[in-house]
Order: sequence, then C-alpha cells, then structure tokens
Amino acid sequence: MSYCRSQLDKDNFKWFKNDGSRNSLVGITTESGNIRGVFPCDIQFTYPITAFVGENGSGKTTMLALAACAFHNDDTFHQFSRKKSYFTYGDFFTFSAEETGLQGIKITYTIRQLEAGNTVDKPNIRRKKPSGKWNDFNTRPFRNVIYLGIHRIVPPSESSAHRSYRNHFKQSDISEPILSKVKTMAGRIFGRNYSALKILLRNTYRLFVVERNDFTYSGFNMGAGENAVISILLDLLLAGPGALMVIDEIELGLHAKAQKEFIQVLKEICSDQKCQIICSTHSSIVLNSLPPEARFFIQNQNSQTIITPQISAEFAFGKLAGQNTQELDVFVEDSVGKSILQNILPKNLRERVQIYDIGSDQAVLKQVAAHYREKKINFIAFLDGDKRNTHQSQIATVKKHLECRIDSDDVFCSIIDKRLCYIPGNEWPERSLLQYIKKVSDKTELISRWSISTTDDINSFLEQALLAEKHDEFFRLAELLADDESAIRNDCIKFFRTSYPDLCNSVCSAIEVILNSV
Repeated sequence: MSYCRSQLDKDNFKWFKNDGSRNSLVGITTESGNIRGVFPCDIQFTYPITAFVGENGSGKTTMLALAACAFHNDDTFHQFSRKKSYFTYGDFFTFSAEETGLQGIKITYTIRQLEAGNTVDKPNIRRKKPSGKWNDFNTRPFRNVIYLGIHRIVPPSESSAHRSYRNHFKQSDISEPILSKVKTMAGRIFGRNYSALKILLRNTYRLFVVERNDFTYSGFNMGAGENAVISILLDLLLAGPGALMVIDEIELGLHAKAQKEFIQVLKEICSDQKCQIICSTHSSIVLNSLPPEARFFIQNQNSQTIITPQISAEFAFGKLAGQNTQELDVFVEDSVGKSILQNILPKNLRERVQIYDIGSDQAVLKQVAAHYREKKINFIAFLDGDKRNTHQSQIATVKKHLECRIDSDDVFCSIIDKRLCYIPGNEWPERSLLQYIKKVSDKTELISRWSISTTDDINSFLEQALLAEKHDEFFRLAELLADDESAIRNDCIKFFRTSYPDLCNSVCSAIEVILNSV
C-alpha cells in the first residue's frame, strides 16, 4: 500500500526544510577514498528521521558513524557512559597493525544554518591526507550528538558492572517533567500503564526502575527492548532541542506493534524538539512507518557505493532475501503501478516476471542504472504516465546514475530506450485510470459490481474522486462507495483491462520484446 503522509509528517517536512537554527544535517558527500567499504557517494536528507537499509557489509553502520562525526558537541553535554563530549573518526574506525587506515579522505557535510537571519545550507569539509591527521575538529558546527550502537540492547542482568553496582545505585536528579514524558511515551510503545519511573545512577552506569499494576521492577528484570527504548527516549530528551541521535538497528528488541508505535513517538519528538534521527534497520515495519523520502537503500557493487532513495520496503527486503527474480525484473514506482501490471498481464507472462514496487521514479532509475552497470539486461521499467513527456531526460538520468564510462552511447541509449516504458495514460496512474473509466459509456459491469443504480451515479463519484489530492483518488472513491480501497482499485483496473485491450496489449508487447531478447 502507498504511504499516506500524516499531518505530523507534513509538519516535520516543513520545519526541517525551513528551520536554520538547529544545524540540521542535510547532506553527506564522500568525495574520495574508501571509508570501510563506503566509496564516493552522496546522500541528501529531507526529513528529520532517516533509515538506511542494506545487506551486511553494505556500509550502513559506516554512514551512521560519518553522521555522528559531523558536529562538535557542547562541552556541557555528555552522553551517558562517555567521558568525551564529542565524537571523532577514531571512535568508530579502528585498524590493526596489518591494516591500512583511512587515507586520502574528503567528506563534505551540508549543514542547514542561520546566516544573517536567513536559512542557508553550508558545506563543512573534513579531510585526511595519506599521511597526517584530520583537519581541525573544532571547525565543526556545534550540536549535541548521541550515538547508540547495538551494545545498548545488552540488559543490566548481563552486565557485570551493573551487577557489581546493584546495591550502590543512587537516585538521579533528572527532572520530573522529563521522567513523566519518558514514562508516558514508553507506556504507549509497549501498551503498558507505568505508574512510576525512576532513574538510578552509579558513575557512568544507570538503572531504570518502573512501577505498574502495583508491582515494582528494575532493569535487572526488564525486557531488553523495554530497557533500550527507555534509554533512547531519555537520552533524546536530555540532549535537548535540536539534537542529533544516531541509532544502529533501531528495531532491536521490539516486537512488530512496538516498532510501529516507537517510530510514531519519535516523529512526535522530532516535531516538538526539532531534532534529527538517523538510523539503520532490518525491519520492513520501520521502513513502512516512514515516508519514502526518509528511506535509503545502500548497496556495494564492484567498489562502488550505490544509494537508492525512496526505496519501498517490498523491494528492499526482497533484495535482502535473495528473492528469485525469474526471467525478467519489472520495476514500477509504487503499489498502484504493480497492481495495474499484475491485472493487465496474462498468466503466461505473470509466471515469467517478478514485479517490484520500488518506491519512486528516481529509485526506479537508480535500479535501472545498477542493473545496466552489472551487465544484467533482464529488466524493464514502467514509470507513471506523467513522466512520458520527459523520456529523454529519464534516459539521461540513468546515464548520470551509472557514474562510470560506457562503451557506446548509442548502444546504451538503445538498450535503455526499450526498457524504459510507461503506465498507460499521461498522468499519474490513479488519475489516468479514472479518466479512462469515465470515458466508457457502458458501465454495466461496475453498476453490478458496486451495486450502483445508474451510470450517472458512477460518473458523479468518479468526478468527485478526480478532485482528490494526487494519489488519493482511489481512497476518495472507496470512501464514496463505502468499500475497501484495494478492492475498488482492482475493480477499476479490471474494468480498464476489458475496456481498453489495445492499451493493455501494448504493455504486454513491451514485456514480450524484452523477454525474447534476454
């Protein structure tokens, strides 16, 4: 199902774009060198929460480390368990005597800042020559940064230090308003009613104590996920407005329902605190809980790092699972495009192809480039119809994403031209389909299927649905018909198939041409 932006999402997009007072990280560009398997690449952040997904060794954790090193923390802020207030590359990249360390590195961070009262995006460059140190860390912008690795999931019961201090923890001086917020938010995430929360400290170690249903228990007898979530929420609130939190494998220890609620709570914190969260994940639930702009798929191919933005969870985790692509990979932008092709294609073609809902037109073009780079030409892409008039521009974008020389420009253009196709229509699929349906005079099939009295009634509903916001047309039509959106969508696609056989056959023919050539 396509992602539907909530008002909270819209608020987060708005402040992140326009607020220059938070030193938000809006870009990381590695321009030279090899940073633990990450080769030159570029990432642009447009939403305050970002999730990286990819295979083991693809560079997710490296990207998190680079993000944590973008800023110089306020000396008054110290993350629990750390003596130093800020992070350096030495905190994340350690090499043995037999290994070659980081050399010839240039990283450009783009920071959204205020300058003379205006919001501007300014570069901040880190360099490390083949011999020598990094350039001065004190030139980094100031911002409180919290880094949480996978060690956070180790519960106090498995920590020798916690066990040795079990009788020596003392009450912290953390304010009651912060404790109350953490207690309320953690209760929402786990569906529990905490009546009390205390934070106990001993040196750099802390122990959580909660009370619910007249029963008190500490972190020693707390679930690992419960302990980790309380820790994350507490750190984020203590860091204050505008902080950056970096979290490796954000879903660790959380069941499906808790993961979804956790992301919702983090969205609310980002909106209230104007803070930023960058994480990695192996969870489709986490990815589906975030807007497409917040998702990045990272791949390592032939000493190249490929970043695909706006990836769909279906495609990302299909790739991670090594899903069989059969004879032909078919790429579409979203679930509507996938439904159209699934309903248009006859059984003999459906059996031979694997249709991937990628997430956006740019994500599709990235995957087209990745396949071409690997000399895998068993693919075809169908962009939404509103991209039809920019066909040559789409081919040029694929070429740009290759980031390498090609043997023959004519051969490249010929291959991509045949494999870059479009969903029927000249607008986005939802609108095009409803426009096509509205033109059909005989709507007997839909009258029967939807239990509607007359064709005029259907036309009236279609007209109202066409006034909906972009991509919300089927949702609006389903509301008007008091039916399930996916069922209404499939009804419309099947009606389109029977009403416009020539348009459907053109899609089938394009796929058959590629199948016969691979």
